[in-house]
Amino acid sequence: MVNRPYLKGRSFIALHEHSVQVAPPPSEAPSEPPEPPKRGAVLKFSKRSRRRMIQQFLKLRTSELHAPYFLTLTYHHGHERDGHSASVDRNLFLTNLRQQYPGCQYIWRIEPQRRGAPHFHVIVWFQIAQSDVELQDFTAYINRTWHRIADPNSAAHEKHGVRVDRASSYRKAFIYLTKYTAKDDDKSDWNYQGRRWAASRDLPTSPVACWEATPAQAWMMKRILRKLVSKRSKSGQRFARNMRWKTGCLVSIEMLEAWRLADLIAEIRPPPDPAGAWMERIPQIQSMLDLKKQQRRKRFAAFAATEASLISA
Repeated sequence: MVNRPYLKGRSFIALHEHSVQVAPPPSEAPSEPPEPPKRGAVLKFSKRSRRRMIQQFLKLRTSELHAPYFLTLTYHHGHERDGHSASVDRNLFLTNLRQQYPGCQYIWRIEPQRRGAPHFHVIVWFQIAQSDVELQDFTAYINRTWHRIADPNSAAHEKHGVRVDRASSYRKAFIYLTKYTAKDDDKSDWNYQGRRWAASRDLPTSPVACWEATPAQAWMMKRILRKLVSKRSKSGQRFARNMRWKTGCLVSIEMLEAWRLADLIAEIRPPPDPAGAWMERIPQIQSMLDLKKQQRRKRFAAFAATEASLISA
């Protein structure tokens, strides 16, 4: 939890509508900007890509958006496209969608089906300023547009090529994202090169509040978030262990709890010894707390033994 980046400068704490982020101090910019690295071919949906996709969703400002629509776009059996043709179809579909509904936001993901054909998952939002779109009209437009682009000569594709659902809450939308959109590729031998997901440029992901944090505040925030995550599930316990060594983190949490946590962290003042000597007392404090736990366990064991002897007598 305590490492050099926290001692060099101030970290940042950002509050989003559905998450809290602790960001490490910004690194010093070099005098001459380096050349951008050459990006290689994208061959799979990596764990880093999945993490970035979920983080993008956690940063959403859903108060500015209507409830999202979930689109599943498939190809008819025997009319599958290769990777390049599927990418062309996807770009053409999203272009038509933006022209029909200006200002719409989306996240798309491509993955293989069991039969090897690609299909797309698209999550579409409309801004609050726009009029809410009816599910029946939107489904008819999506079905008509995707059928015209993907396979206009197949009657079966016109009937079964599109599925449109709508989420009733942010939690259900997040479950859909992690269960379908952000799941790993089922076929490791899928021959496809290209991006596995992307989001629209205007997707609102700016934080509700952001401020600089002292090393004590950043450390305490990460400690509380780590304890919170470890109690959720077994996968949360693995993530909590990784948080010990990471300089930053992004954790899902409700807005009201986030503000309460922010008020608690704001009350923490920097210690009188800015050199960081106060951090050396952390192992001593931890050992003292462990000793108190052991003493409580011994007292409870003695009490239980006494009660057992009275019952047996």
